[in-house]
Amino acid sequence: MAVGQTTPNEFMMNQSSQTSKAIWVDEHILHVRSTVTNPEAVIARELNSNLSQLLKLMGSSTTDLKKWLQSKVTYTSPDNINELLNIMGQMISRKLTSQIREDGLTRTAHAEFLGLYHVDKTGAVTLFNTIKDVTLRLGLPLDLCRGQCYDGAAVMSGVKNGVATKVNPKALYIHCYAHSLNLVAQDTTKDCSVMRDSLDLRNELIKLIKSSPKKETWLKTIKKCSGEGDSAGKVKIFSSTR
Repeated sequence: MAVGQTTPNEFMMNQSSQTSKAIWVDEHILHVRSTVTNPEAVIARELNSNLSQLLKLMGSSTTDLKKWLQSKVTYTSPDNINELLNIMGQMISRKLTSQIREDGLTRTAHAEFLGLYHVDKTGAVTLFNTIKDVTLRLGLPLDLCRGQCYDGAAVMSGVKNGVATKVNPKALYIHCYAHSLNLVAQDTTKDCSVMRDSLDLRNELIKLIKSSPKKETWLKTIKKCSGEGDSAGKVKIFSSTR
């Protein structure tokens, strides 16, 4: 996620003299390698962006969208697209929260994804203030919360100063089942020497390959000669926590 006061248009203009171009969509920057060196060429390049190609693909089966794309004014600039995406996101959030409030009257449990939010710190106070701010904006009072689900970190589950206690002491706290399963799988793997040694060996091999572009090229050559090509997938480092 991009952070700062620079607008998408200013960002693109500032980057126009560099060889690495960027398209700003929904607060994400998609870098495109290019040799374009002037603003007009940047705009032309934008017409071939992922967003433009996706709209063209959808327009091939939607007559109204195709006519709209063929018009002189399409409102597909980064600013307009970001605004449209924000409006659609707000509409979805309002619909979800409205449903949650209605089902709350019948005591129906809900688990809905309402967004991702950036925090400067990971302390209990900061996390609680973020949750409180978001729920208040969505019209979901925390005093009506009856259940909470987090991982087992003390900052979340602490009895005295944890997030769960600050949100609502009456709301039942449950240790996330997915996280619990992950912890069980990790402990089981550590106790099984065959699995532990196999995973350790794989990790070391991955690190050895990923640390050297030359070794990655060798691996690609070996895969190509063996007839696997790219079907075997890319070499990825395991997550340290999952």
